[in-house]
Amino acid sequence: MSVFKIPAFLSLALVSSSLITACSATPVVAPAQIRALNAAPAQAVKNQDRYLCSIEAREGHSIVKILDLNQQGVRSVMVPGKVKSMDGVQTEGKLYVNSVAQGSTDQTLYEVNVLDGQVRRLLSFSQVGLETEDFLIQNGKLYAVGIQNKRPALFSYDLRAYGWQPVVYDFQPGTLQYGSQTQDLQVLHFGAASLTRTTVNLASRQTYSVNYSFNYKTGELGYKTAQAKGSENYLYSGLISRNGRSIFASINDKIERYQIEDKQINRLAPITLPHALPRYAALSQDGQQLYVSHNQQNRVSRVRFNPDGVTYRIEDIAFPGTHQELVVF
Repeated sequence: MSVFKIPAFLSLALVSSSLITACSATPVVAPAQIRALNAAPAQAVKNQDRYLCSIEAREGHSIVKILDLNQQGVRSVMVPGKVKSMDGVQTEGKLYVNSVAQGSTDQTLYEVNVLDGQVRRLLSFSQVGLETEDFLIQNGKLYAVGIQNKRPALFSYDLRAYGWQPVVYDFQPGTLQYGSQTQDLQVLHFGAASLTRTTVNLASRQTYSVNYSFNYKTGELGYKTAQAKGSENYLYSGLISRNGRSIFASINDKIERYQIEDKQINRLAPITLPHALPRYAALSQDGQQLYVSHNQQNRVSRVRFNPDGVTYRIEDIAFPGTHQELVVF
């Protein structure tokens, strides 16, 4: 699952299999500095996440940083262009990156081997005219959401058979997440005055959308916040849990969280972090761990939720870099 940057909210043939030389192929090992910071009691946790990846934008290319959460090694890999979104498959040891070449609107999908740092160009989204906002990869299939000829669309691409297929059209595009059912995907869209969650059933190719009254710019959620008059919030990233019940949003300098119940959305207390300026976030597939980067700081906060889903504890992970985007798998 990828993470997206706001406020501007968010091949019928295999293009090439040539390898691109990886930058800094030898891992640079840095010991983790982890400490519990929340008053909630510590509980035995089995960490299912293996790789935490981030992006640093450079002139004409991006540096993908891959942190092995088990071995604490950090690998840096160069990818052409500016990275828009990422997703990873742990069982394959692969990170997939959607990148836009400098001076172009063409979007290209690259495959990064997290073990040896090799980069391979897989396909171009422009072959179906899709301006991609986000994508996921599951069981050898890629699902991409975006705009095709000014029309919102969800496409699938079989990575084994090399073929594009339209899935559904005409919904609010945004960030993609798996659904609670195997055949379901979710699309989360932050609008000017509402938040829209669209469930897509891949088997029937039907959509079901629910709109919630929500304005992240003013912080209004059925009530006024204590924000200064005339000021606006800035939404860095927004995520939805796989069960569709929890939403996390990095707004200004806080990690806001919301709970969805039927057609109502309720605001919970923000997550209190030990470091300032939280920016981008990534959520584990089981929804039990949230990773948060901090502006211009060489660290990431890991929030572990307790079984009650409300209380949590926080760990500090040393991760060199500025971390302009995050994904975990």
